[in-house]
Amino acid sequence: MEVHMIRDDITHLKVDAIMNPTNSRLYGFSGIDGLVHEAGGAELEAQCSLLRPICIGEAVLTLAYGLPCKKIVHVAVPRWRGGLSGEKLLMKTAYLEGLRAAFNEPDIHTLAIPLMGSGSYGFPMSEAFSIANDTLKEFTKEVKRKKKGFIVYLVMYSVESMIEINNLMMTIMENIDDEYAKAHPNRFIPEDEERPDRLFQQVYALKNAKTKIKKDSLDEYIENNKGSFQATLFAYIQRSGMTDPEIYTSAGLTKSHFSKLKKEGYNVQKDTVLRLAVALRLSQDETEDLLESAGFTFDKSKVSDLVYEYYIMNEQYDLDNILYEIDDRLAE
Repeated sequence: MEVHMIRDDITHLKVDAIMNPTNSRLYGFSGIDGLVHEAGGAELEAQCSLLRPICIGEAVLTLAYGLPCKKIVHVAVPRWRGGLSGEKLLMKTAYLEGLRAAFNEPDIHTLAIPLMGSGSYGFPMSEAFSIANDTLKEFTKEVKRKKKGFIVYLVMYSVESMIEINNLMMTIMENIDDEYAKAHPNRFIPEDEERPDRLFQQVYALKNAKTKIKKDSLDEYIENNKGSFQATLFAYIQRSGMTDPEIYTSAGLTKSHFSKLKKEGYNVQKDTVLRLAVALRLSQDETEDLLESAGFTFDKSKVSDLVYEYYIMNEQYDLDNILYEIDDRLAE
């Protein structure tokens, strides 16, 4: 499975299917949903009337009627309520159900999805992008090797959205297949019947698996990999939008220690990496990525690692609570 980010109007793309964020009644009131229903006309409305209502997070398929795509995957999405009402989990469920519905259709090989929730549903851009990116990475792992040639396009509508996402997309950039990017600079997707016909020039391809690169010598291997922790840390810092003082204070580090961490070749300690993961509010996958870049992994035999992993897995980022729990467990 491939995932690309493009800028375009999703209702104009000649793909097998598009994902349409809607409400539980499948009414096209506004935003993308409104455009989809306007293009689909009375025939789309008639088919939707037979399927409504659906639950938030549920997905249903219809024909596309007046749109250039073949099918529409309608997903009922939640509204943003400050992040305290389970809406992030519901949005993730909506993405996954929509992706699975499309993936399981034998005639759908290309799927375009918008950054759901970032418009009339009120999700902050950073939250909407984080949910989309994390869910796409999770789904990529879920369907690995199950279906060849399945391509997903994450579609931004405006230049302004693309610029804003560029400021948030360091997690995508660190997943770019460097070897592919070097071999295909400024790649264009061909304009044929099997690909969208109005694509943004720059295409960011997410890696499905980590590239294994053979080195001719140990010296070359070290030269090409040194500083990877600093590069990964910098990527997550850039995405977070936090200031350096906010980060090192949240991680319980001193200013001088934090400055040393950003210097290539500095030997970082595992506990420091985990503190940074908590401060930056990284997901479990992102924490494992940061750990791996520093040469570590979660050690299931260590209580401290298990506590950190549990709290991060459950998106609980209070470092004081984590450290208290570790001390309490180790004192038993």
